[in-house]
Amino acid sequence: MSTNSTPAIFPLHLGGNISWWVYALAEQNIQLDVQEYFVKQSYHNRMHILSANGLLALTAPTSGGNFHRPLHEIKLNYSHNLMFKNRMALQSAYGSSPFYEHYDYLLEPVLFNEYVFLHELSFALIQWLNKQLKLSIEVSKTESYIPHTDIGDYRKIFDAKKRSEHLILLSRYPQTFEHRYGFV
Repeated sequence: MSTNSTPAIFPLHLGGNISWWVYALAEQNIQLDVQEYFVKQSYHNRMHILSANGLLALTAPTSGGNFHRPLHEIKLNYSHNLMFKNRMALQSAYGSSPFYEHYDYLLEPVLFNEYVFLHELSFALIQWLNKQLKLSIEVSKTESYIPHTDIGDYRKIFDAKKRSEHLILLSRYPQTFEHRYGFV
């Protein structure tokens, strides 16, 4: 854990998973690394939700040629209407859950605001979640590349290909499809 005056460095995720948020909440002051290079099949442009058919990856489509480019240069691609499909997947998975109707209409402007860059969408989602969860985490973006350190640096913790490595043991809470898939 870093001191509250020095922001901890966090990877830029599309919304962040629950473990990401637990670490962010412990820090209270974080900087999202928009200078690191984009990695395909990472949390940079994907999130996982539990749906009626199991774990489902939602992605923010990006324009081609993203290799060896920093995140702040990665553009979103709206040609396949994937953001609409993502919203429909969220509605299908959580539409019947308690309180969904109280948040759906608030999330819609964030999802359909045709941001140019991936980091803009990710930042907006994180800010929206921070507000809706009534957290007071200070969130900013890095201005330049910051080399990896051992203290207050969370960039290497989260790997979409090794999902179980970064998970925090959480108290059980009701999940929409827990009766089918157990607690995820």
